[in-house]
Amino acid sequence: MTHDGHRERLKKRFLTSADSFEDHELLELILFYSIPRKNTNEIAHRLLDRFGSIKGILDANIETIAEVDEIGKNTALYLKAIAAILSRYEIEDKKNSEPLSSPAILSSFLKSLFVGTQNECSYILLFNNSKRLITFEKLGEGFSMEHNLSVRKALSCTLSTNATSVILVHNHPEGRAFPSSEDYQATTKLKALFDSIGVVLLEHFIVAEDKCTPILNPKLTNLYE
Repeated sequence: MTHDGHRERLKKRFLTSADSFEDHELLELILFYSIPRKNTNEIAHRLLDRFGSIKGILDANIETIAEVDEIGKNTALYLKAIAAILSRYEIEDKKNSEPLSSPAILSSFLKSLFVGTQNECSYILLFNNSKRLITFEKLGEGFSMEHNLSVRKALSCTLSTNATSVILVHNHPEGRAFPSSEDYQATTKLKALFDSIGVVLLEHFIVAEDKCTPILNPKLTNLYE
């Protein structure tokens, strides 16, 4: 009964002063809905101790989250679903923005595409003659000319939207924000393909370690951090 009373008090406090909540309190509240009849405050602290932050928790994979004592796969899936919702929210929120208006805004836009993602994946941003964003599309999992990256889809999106310039971006979920030799080779090939249809490849970015690294213009890296 005392435990139930604590949960109700925390819920009421959230309704009146959510901004005052510390990270462990937010986690404690969220975990009410997947872990009944247990002290979720202690579990929240264990999660933060293991992953360092809320971002670290939501970026971790399901198996790793499930290893934390008293979490299990159902709660790990619940937390990853929250991460997916946050990612969709960020993307929807930025759909009407102008990512090219400044390097900082572009960097924020690109990072939002990979919130809560453990898999390497790639996107294309498509722009019109006025450098306004037409739309953006997920190209696929990974970034490989031979296997994962859908070059055909990239070209199809470009032609179907009459885009005159594009930006490519993919992430290194467990790596450094530094292009691999394959990234350089793929970028060179893709630039040639876009050049052949009269479309400008403005940049190809790597997102990792909360950074955006441009491949075509590496000297501008500091502008996007």
